Amino acid sequence: MKVTESTRDRLILAARKIGLEKGFARASVSDMLEEAETGKGSLYHYFPDKEGLGLAALNVEKEQFLNRIEGWLDEDSPGKAMERFLGEVLEMHKATGFHGGCIWGNTALEMSDTNPLYADFVARVFDEWEEKIELVIREGQAQGCFSRHLSPRKVAVIVVSVIEGGIMLSRLRKTPGPLENSIEFIRAMLAAPQTNPGNL
Repeated sequence: MKVTESTRDRLILAARKIGLEKGFARASVSDMLEEAETGKGSLYHYFPDKEGLGLAALNVEKEQFLNRIEGWLDEDSPGKAMERFLGEVLEMHKATGFHGGCIWGNTALEMSDTNPLYADFVARVFDEWEEKIELVIREGQAQGCFSRHLSPRKVAVIVVSVIEGGIMLSRLRKTPGPLENSIEFIRAMLAAPQTNPGNL
């Protein structure tokens, strides 16, 4: 623990860690307090309840996640941007040994039918993620380096959906194969006809 971390910061970090490991519904207040090395009074000083802490943790995660996506997509061509994005996703999950999965996919599965606040929050994260991918797809289609068979929005939704499915199955099987297959499918879907000079 860094001495510069405030109690509030420690609680948020603890909620992010426990939420990824156990899910926000299964994680107990005691779990989070133990991880943060603080007492119940601190929790209720900064947050109205466990749900408020969980949403604060997700908000921090959202900002870091979307900034990371923007960084991966910041390349001088749409093709390079997508290749970097796909490669970084694979390497990030390889580095964890395919433990934990994606906090957004996990929370969507856990909370979609039981907690509208969490469900709405995660839905907005997916919307923003898809919008960032859509911009790259739109530019790539305009330049002729991506197939124009589907609308940019549909392609973006498919890309995110396929990535999430690959992450889930690689987590289940603890092997890169499913995520690698998902990435291979995305590349094939995006590929423009071979006669196109802008082909990847």
